[in-house]
Amino acid sequence: MICTNCGWDNAPSNVHCEKCGTKLVVIPAPQPPVKPAFCGNCGYPLSNPGPVCPSCGTPIPGRGHAGGTLSPIQGQAPQEPVKTEIPAAGGPSFSLEPVNMAGEDNPAGRISYVGEKVVLNRANTEPDNSSITSKVQAEIVNKDGKWIISDGSSLKTTFIYLSEPRELKDGDVILLGNRLFKFKV
Repeated sequence: MICTNCGWDNAPSNVHCEKCGTKLVVIPAPQPPVKPAFCGNCGYPLSNPGPVCPSCGTPIPGRGHAGGTLSPIQGQAPQEPVKTEIPAAGGPSFSLEPVNMAGEDNPAGRISYVGEKVVLNRANTEPDNSSITSKVQAEIVNKDGKWIISDGSSLKTTFIYLSEPRELKDGDVILLGNRLFKFKV
């Protein structure tokens, strides 16, 4: 059974994930992938859009408001980098901002995370980047108000090179696989 938190493949008899301890749930058969949509105003990726874009407040067509446009082209980069995301209530939050790589005009927008413990992997950072592991690339935990990062990849490809957990500070740059991310509080 695949853990919904970290992606670990557990034995069918497990109740909790062997890797991260999350309670395992039976997930119905996978549905065909939905191509992500982007806000036509700011380029924010809209995985489950409400009536307005959570980044810029632009009304989303077909969601109870008129106006604005969506771009449903998978992998299309936003017009401008996303500056903020309003995190869901329920815990501390941080974000990772992809850093432009050579020859890249505009990477995807900032990715926000909420919770005391966040497992980073390919699915929740950069789905098309095979240099980031699909299981546990890194783990970021909020301990006494400080963010601590630990490498979880079997090939040790999370840099800042970590010999032990380290507190993250606003503006630190993290290398996951071959992608740099700027840590923002």
